[in-house]
Amino acid sequence: MSTLTERLRKYKNAFEKSVPSEVLEVLSRNISLLQKQHIMENRLSVGNKIQGGRIYGRNGHIVELDSLLLQAPMIITFVRGAWCPYCMLELQQWHKFIRSIEQPINFIAVSGEISSLSDQVIEDNKLGFPIWEDKNYQLANKFGLTYEVAPEMKALLLKWGIDLTIRTCMKDFVLPTPATYIIDKDRMIRYAFLEEDYTERAEPEAVYDEYKHLL
Repeated sequence: MSTLTERLRKYKNAFEKSVPSEVLEVLSRNISLLQKQHIMENRLSVGNKIQGGRIYGRNGHIVELDSLLLQAPMIITFVRGAWCPYCMLELQQWHKFIRSIEQPINFIAVSGEISSLSDQVIEDNKLGFPIWEDKNYQLANKFGLTYEVAPEMKALLLKWGIDLTIRTCMKDFVLPTPATYIIDKDRMIRYAFLEEDYTERAEPEAVYDEYKHLL
């Protein structure tokens, strides 16, 4: 099985060959802007303790994060949405990896998009786990992951037909930085993958190697 990193790089290389240079410049400037703004400094990382939060399933079903942590240490990954091909590759890889191991794993994916869009992702990709809705990015905000999209990037997304205000039912054009965490039963963060470059993601096998130490 190809690694997630290999699949991401293959997609990125193909994408960069298929779009105009001015588009690549906008994307590059957007990543550089996030790095210059030191977005990472405000994010929760290893050693931080999280506060309680809630996520939403189908038909508005509410789940408290604490109830999931009672089961076992948890892996939680934040994705930008169904429109993001890097997010879809990540979720596909997690699905394949989880199916390849025998040990149960307490894994959840979280998106700020409305649940109907995430339900379509699950169906299209035949995922074996739900994608929970993070309404108004309440949970992502607790982790310090959200940021307002720069005007130049907003214009590009709208040109591609990606209106975040419609997809999240929020008035602001906001995104979370993709991130993956391992949280123990005491709400302590034991692992964190944080990267302003949205084309980089945590490798499921590497995350699981850390997760096994908590079982």
